[in-house]
Amino acid sequence: MSAWNIYFIAKFILYFGNFIDFHLLPNLLLAISVYFPLKALRWRQARLIVAIPCAIALFYHDTWFPPVGRVLSQAGYMNSFSPAYMLELAGRLVNLNLLAVLITGALIYWIVRRWLRISAFVIATMVTIVPAWSLRDHLAALATTHSARAGQATAVQTSDDNTPSASAADSATIEAASKRFFTSEKNRVLATPQANPSDVPFDIIVIQVCSLAWDDMKFVNLEQPALFGKFDLLFTQFSSGASYSGPAAIRLMRSSCGQMSHKDLYGATNPGCFLFQNLDQAGFPTQFAMNHDGHFGRFLDDLRQHGNLNASPIEINDTSVYLKAFDDTPIRDDYAVLEKWWKSRLALPNPRVALYYNTISLHDGNHYPGTSTGDSVKIYRPRLEKLLSDIDKFSHLVEASGRNAALVFVPEHGAALRGDKMQISGLREIPAPSISLIPVGVRLLGKQVNHGSSPVLVDTPSSYLALAQLLYGMAAKSPFADSVKISDYTHGLARTQFASDNGGIMVFKYQGRYYLHNTGEDWQEYRQ
Repeated sequence: MSAWNIYFIAKFILYFGNFIDFHLLPNLLLAISVYFPLKALRWRQARLIVAIPCAIALFYHDTWFPPVGRVLSQAGYMNSFSPAYMLELAGRLVNLNLLAVLITGALIYWIVRRWLRISAFVIATMVTIVPAWSLRDHLAALATTHSARAGQATAVQTSDDNTPSASAADSATIEAASKRFFTSEKNRVLATPQANPSDVPFDIIVIQVCSLAWDDMKFVNLEQPALFGKFDLLFTQFSSGASYSGPAAIRLMRSSCGQMSHKDLYGATNPGCFLFQNLDQAGFPTQFAMNHDGHFGRFLDDLRQHGNLNASPIEINDTSVYLKAFDDTPIRDDYAVLEKWWKSRLALPNPRVALYYNTISLHDGNHYPGTSTGDSVKIYRPRLEKLLSDIDKFSHLVEASGRNAALVFVPEHGAALRGDKMQISGLREIPAPSISLIPVGVRLLGKQVNHGSSPVLVDTPSSYLALAQLLYGMAAKSPFADSVKISDYTHGLARTQFASDNGGIMVFKYQGRYYLHNTGEDWQEYRQ
């Protein structure tokens, strides 16, 4: 029974270390079945044949990893990963400190097994210490909740109360609330803006950044970058609604309507939902640029088919290569691409244009040319600093030209640098708030702009509908006209409850708590 003892002891170590969950009843049934003495060899062999796959499945069930079916559905994308990036991801699965503890536990077991009945210890631990430990965690969570409620008792409440409820809601309640949310979102559609031809003209420049969330900036100790201080407006509770690039980009493209479910993103929709099509009709012809080729995950195809972005991206093969992606394809220098686009824009007679620019300079697995992947997390901050510097440099270029522009900075999703006990660093299968809460800012570029001393903060729960509403307000009344302030556009901005959806997995915020839903399973409180 030594192997089974080691199996359960290892699970105890992981559970008490808060690395996995421990479902008591199935583990207890497995322990009783494998410890029950059988005399006949053939029955012991048959039991072993059944017990081993059951033990493997139960171990996975005790982790907080996504369902196996969901993992297999995403496995095809791994074919594009370079061997070096695959090795980097594998390395993130190994916790050397935890491995040392497990080895120590195995050695201790090997020493004391001659004098102690370890199997009896295993059963005793399951029926006494594990339940007590679970109760302790539950009481600690309740104490934290009550403390949070007491500390926020005098706070002004919003429609999406950030004060946690006294206890978690049941699955049926969350399911009903999520359905009400998506039903109500279907009724929210913005009217197409109309620009005043005699108003002060300006361009709209939307820069969508792959892999940047508030939590990523905190992780690399860059919570207040200089560029953010130059924004005229900053959303502090903006939800991307997704943790993958394609869905996030489609959500931006369809931002004139309320938040759609992941499934609805890939179906027909109201023609009035498309942001850039509406801006085009308002007098802002669409321009398009990227610092990559857009092939991975059918990103470019998704923009065209489901985002109705019909403009062709500018040619970038003559710009300098800054990075190599996780699949070894080239990533172009952000400033070089933006500068090239701006030169071509200045040659156009149009008084107004709207640019969509997509950059993947911060994506996980990127590495400098001539080096292999190995620690893309380590070079995340230098890449972030350069990206922000490039955008700032580009902003000065626009201002120096004498033209006016509204620059919109909107990430797709976070990089998941920190990781958590449900997924390792870099994986974004679960659209957690640490990945989906992103910094979105607007900077007015022009010589006659009166900037405030700090950005105007939109600190209510928001998403793409509020951003589209803001841009439509600017299109209808130029922010560069006399006596117009950026705060004039913030009145009545749409609020959107946090709901981040990857299709098979959703995270939903209800009464101050986050809940997780896997296809075919009940809702459960999300373990951040």
